[in-house]
Amino acid sequence: MMVPFLVILGATLIGSLFLYLFPTFLANFLPEQNLFRKYGGSPHTRSLWAVVTGGSNGIGLEYCKHAASQGFNLLIIALPDDCLAAAASTLRTEFPGVLVETLGVNFRDTSLCFGGTLGERLRTWIKDGHEVALLALNAGVCLFEDAAWGTPGQLDMLHINVLANMHVFTALYPTICQRDTAGRRGGVLFTSSCMGCIPDPYGAGYAASKAYLASYALSLGPEAALHRVDVLALCPGFVRGTHFTRSLPKGGLAVLAALRLISQTPSQVASAAWRALGRWGVYTCETGLFGWLSHLCVQYAGGWLLAGAMRAAIPWTPDYRRHIRDSPERCQRSR
Repeated sequence: MMVPFLVILGATLIGSLFLYLFPTFLANFLPEQNLFRKYGGSPHTRSLWAVVTGGSNGIGLEYCKHAASQGFNLLIIALPDDCLAAAASTLRTEFPGVLVETLGVNFRDTSLCFGGTLGERLRTWIKDGHEVALLALNAGVCLFEDAAWGTPGQLDMLHINVLANMHVFTALYPTICQRDTAGRRGGVLFTSSCMGCIPDPYGAGYAASKAYLASYALSLGPEAALHRVDVLALCPGFVRGTHFTRSLPKGGLAVLAALRLISQTPSQVASAAWRALGRWGVYTCETGLFGWLSHLCVQYAGGWLLAGAMRAAIPWTPDYRRHIRDSPERCQRSR
């Protein structure tokens, strides 16, 4: 009686592992697609546009480079700072045949979204004759702090990572779907994170915001397919060379220094997007060794077990002692 049970259990585990490794195979071993041609672009017209939020550095900038290298014109939506100007200048130099436009927006400014200003500007831009075939929602920040501090940064992070990106999505996604009437496809990329599927103490807001994007993509994918729109949420592990760490505590985090040993580059993440987007009904995909291990731990060990292990380990970690227990914010609130 025990042997058949073990056989069934083993077959189930192997089957579930195979189903998980399938999108990993897509993102790492298949050749990159030419999304410009896939979505109806022609080298003679070069009239298709890719819109990228947070496209001035890191993963977003690599999205821009991949898109421009295939012939997409670019609209980069990011903070109106020197980084945005430098990214646009670099792209125009590297890809002289590509039009590069920028829209400087501070996603912390809630009035731009809830007042309708951002959406109206994008819809006006569309009416001016810009045909969007690819949308990459990448803007995001990360905070490491105790939720008990109640800082405004927690709400800012929620707005940037989720609401602002979704305002851009709401303004542009209908126009991508309308391309179906001419028999043309389109694509939407969400930059999520593997932290959205595992416990992330002192990063709860970040983890929840990234989980939202992955869950949204997973539910959106089947309905978008009826409009011939490809949807993919990338859930990378730790990525070196990105600017999101600017919002982390001064001196950095010890855990990130350790994760650098199994980190990936922004270019590798963008490459995974170009490999997996729209292939065989895959709507979410982890990238990088840490991303794969995180998913497997949750799938086979359970989130509750990971959370319990973290609860026991937190007081002994240098990041907790340095940035949480002995932080100025905690000391100020304990007086």
